[in-house]
Amino acid sequence: MEAKAVISSYKALYDAGQTLMIGGVEISKDKYGEATLVDADKTLTEQVESYGVFFVNPGVTLTYNVPSTISSRRMIVIGNNELDNTACFKLAQRFQTNQTSKPEDIDGHFIWQNVVFDASALTQACMTAYTAEQRNVIFDKCEIKLPSGKNLFEATSDGRYVKNFVIQNCKIKIEANSNMLNLGANNTSSNFETMKIVNNVFYAETPLENVKLFNGQKATVASVEVSNNTFVNLQTTTSGYLHGTVSTSIVCLNNLIYSTSVGANQLVFRLINNDSANLTGACSKNIIYKDGTFNWQLFYGGKMPVAGGEQAEILKVNPFDGGTFDLSTGTFVPNATYAEYGAKFE
Repeated sequence: MEAKAVISSYKALYDAGQTLMIGGVEISKDKYGEATLVDADKTLTEQVESYGVFFVNPGVTLTYNVPSTISSRRMIVIGNNELDNTACFKLAQRFQTNQTSKPEDIDGHFIWQNVVFDASALTQACMTAYTAEQRNVIFDKCEIKLPSGKNLFEATSDGRYVKNFVIQNCKIKIEANSNMLNLGANNTSSNFETMKIVNNVFYAETPLENVKLFNGQKATVASVEVSNNTFVNLQTTTSGYLHGTVSTSIVCLNNLIYSTSVGANQLVFRLINNDSANLTGACSKNIIYKDGTFNWQLFYGGKMPVAGGEQAEILKVNPFDGGTFDLSTGTFVPNATYAEYGAKFE
């Protein structure tokens, strides 16, 4: 087997003219121009034209301390060494996104890869949308530290949306009830194109009662994928991990849910169009370990709006018996019988 080349400097590749692909978005010097190498702790205190692409060396912290009344048109932050994810992007202020109309090919992209995204000191949501449309909000290979009980991204004003919202290959410890993408009860936007939640660990040290990936009961997402995730100690109530309308497709595969101290019936998807949806996609090979008599279901009422889909398997045995279950580090590896389920990190 041919050994995989280890990338010790993503910036060197970028400077050499190579294109970096993150969540389906092309990042290149030809498009974004000169990038900034952060090789010592650095704090951003005002919005400047050079905001664009930052490469952060291992062990170094880039702090965002721009007043929350000022918004950024774009921000791409990449941990420079592939095998060392100790580079940190720290929020000292809420991050406000602001896509402008020009230049269309580089504005509206807010992307973090291979960093610790540390918003733990905030007392409000980590990110919020200032204008109607944001093209991409992407987290890849990140450890995300949320402020206790606060949301990752908010677009609560009516009509504001993110075309593509992606969390992949990440670890997220949740301290108190919160949402990844929160729209509240007033946002009626139907412009969300994709939501992709793939190969992540979401966990709490003690069971929480109301955690959501998408909270937008009056909004519509065209396509949703929730696959190969591990959820530990996160209940949803009957409003589900995803609460809203999905218009085109759902992919829900190989997820592992571990849920104890269950105090009510639980759902993964609470679709507003649950009774009338006829969606494409795939829905199978999801497992749920729970205690107590309350039920877990993929869709409200036990319905299956995806053609050929299968309901989740409710396990009577703990899938982590004989594997690894470490709440202190967020390390969850199921035993050999259930090895195909949940998140896997290289």
